[in-house]
Amino acid sequence: MNPANIVDNLIKDIKERLTLDGSNRVFNEGKELRSDFMKEKAEPEAFTREFLIDKVFHTLELEKLSEKYFEDAHGHRSVDYWIKSKRGMFLVEAKPLNADLEKGKDSGVKQIKGLFKLAEVQKNYDFGVATNGLRWIFIDNNEEIVSDLKLEDNFEQIKEFLIGEEKVISPKTEEEISKKFYDWYNALLHGGRYKDHENKTKTISEEDCLVNNVIGVKDLEEREQIAQVVMNRLIFIKFLQSKGMIGEDILGYLSEVKEDELTPKLRQLFFGAMNTPEDDRLDIDKRFKDIPYLNGSLFVHTEVESKNIDYKVKAEILKKVIEFLDSFKFVHKEQLGNGDSIDPEILGYIFERAMTATDRKGTGAYYTPKPITKYISENTIYPYIIEKTNEFLKTEKGYKETELIKGIEELFILPATTLKEIWDKIILKIKVLDNACGSGAFLLSAANILFELNKKISDKLGAENPDTTLKILILVNNLYGVDINPNGIEIAKLRLWMWLADSYEPEYIKPLPNIDYNLRVGNSLIGYIDLSEFKEVKLTLLDYLWDEEKSTLEKLLKERNDLIFKYKRAEGEEAKELKRSVHEFDEKISNLLNADLYRKFREKKIQLSKEEFFKLNPFHGGFEFNEVFDLDKPKEERGFDVVIGNPPYVKLHNIDKNALKYFF
Repeated sequence: MNPANIVDNLIKDIKERLTLDGSNRVFNEGKELRSDFMKEKAEPEAFTREFLIDKVFHTLELEKLSEKYFEDAHGHRSVDYWIKSKRGMFLVEAKPLNADLEKGKDSGVKQIKGLFKLAEVQKNYDFGVATNGLRWIFIDNNEEIVSDLKLEDNFEQIKEFLIGEEKVISPKTEEEISKKFYDWYNALLHGGRYKDHENKTKTISEEDCLVNNVIGVKDLEEREQIAQVVMNRLIFIKFLQSKGMIGEDILGYLSEVKEDELTPKLRQLFFGAMNTPEDDRLDIDKRFKDIPYLNGSLFVHTEVESKNIDYKVKAEILKKVIEFLDSFKFVHKEQLGNGDSIDPEILGYIFERAMTATDRKGTGAYYTPKPITKYISENTIYPYIIEKTNEFLKTEKGYKETELIKGIEELFILPATTLKEIWDKIILKIKVLDNACGSGAFLLSAANILFELNKKISDKLGAENPDTTLKILILVNNLYGVDINPNGIEIAKLRLWMWLADSYEPEYIKPLPNIDYNLRVGNSLIGYIDLSEFKEVKLTLLDYLWDEEKSTLEKLLKERNDLIFKYKRAEGEEAKELKRSVHEFDEKISNLLNADLYRKFREKKIQLSKEEFFKLNPFHGGFEFNEVFDLDKPKEERGFDVVIGNPPYVKLHNIDKNALKYFF
């Protein structure tokens, strides 16, 4: 049933139980419900609970347990409901329709906040709700109000908090936890001060930090890259342990390993176990034997690691890193205990905070809050789907203008056969790009939007696709990103893999897809998109290429596309071989395009040495994402369907008046 209809029916039922005057007093004048407003007299709170609050919980299939008592120094405190959901447990304090939830010593908000002062409540309950049925105030377990919502206007958001993916945590609380995590993380990587969970200030010297304890690597930038990738892998392993997909405390075990055994054990774990199918594992620690094979480039030697193949990590700093990770909670399953809980999305915050002021100015990297990424992504993805759906309904189904859909929810009132065609032809094929993706905040938001939509369609059609299948389809087919900062791209891939792994169950783990060719490093402001002028170009030694058959660029691109298609789902040695083959094509094609672009720069009197030119890191989107810009497609079908990202946030008074005249 349409969410709007659910609420309308609940309100209609209540109005029918009130007198004409009572209905007017409650719903038009906003008066608190009284017994004399009812046709059949009842206690106002009991009426509200039975005919509205209970029915909301029933609609959402929440397990509702009745009044709960908690002991404190003054006797006991009670709360009207405690609710069990797949996300954990929360408390609800109910009041009569339109009762003030914030004023008075017995107000719903004050009662919930008071309960979270108790250690038992803080330990076992994730959040609380004060509600009069029409108004729902969500409060996190740090006693901060997270959201104040109206049932009639915000039912979807209420539903999202109660049974969806969104955590009930205030921006203030989330910021405090995020800052603590970042400061601690940054101190471990680079040295510096941080506050522990008891808010005691501690310091890690530069000499003792992870970057300066990567032994055998002289270059600072290379040490930083190795330290970053080791930290990323440990974070991901911690996440898998938290999900129960790695049964043994692998990180705890590593923290006890002797200095001379540590780096070999790390290599066994990263490369011998997590990137090697179970049947192919040789000479590895027995504790690593049953760790699931994950594939994905996270556990493949990076270019810098291959260059410094004998590097080592000192045990002392590694133990501190593991203790740090173990002190935070990473997934829903762990969120019921004491301590600070970390959403996987914190990784984006880390990356964006870690940028220095100079880097920010130079690369335009900024932290974008989740509500903004969600709003912008919804308001680009949904309109595209609605527009394409209506084109399909008019041209292929003969729908009239008055029969077309106006909102995304109206997809679900279409006949099942029509919905299936729209799913296959439009939604599963959508191509979304963030061409300055940073650490992937917008891509993660788009992933969530597409997943929720695909899941609802799958359920509506009775397709019974597992969440992991839908998420893999989205990662492989729908999402693309570019950024000039390689660390940002690595974090973006890690966040998307964690988003996928969040749907894994210990008994059902699929290898991670290879998304290296969906998320690319480069400067998206410089480079070729339209490759039509190169379509018949022969590749010769003059173009710095070695190709005896002198293949055309078009032929090479087709061969490369075929290899990438196979690579995205390939595993083990097959994946390594395919990637090597793609890399050979990449060198040939990028050399051709870079040589031509550099020639054009020189023709336009742009004075750049070759070294300066390559530092610009040109990104040739028409080549890198050739399956989207394939020259065999009609011109109007080439390119991305949706481009997401931050708009140019500029204060109006900073814009030149002449420019304003030009644009407006």
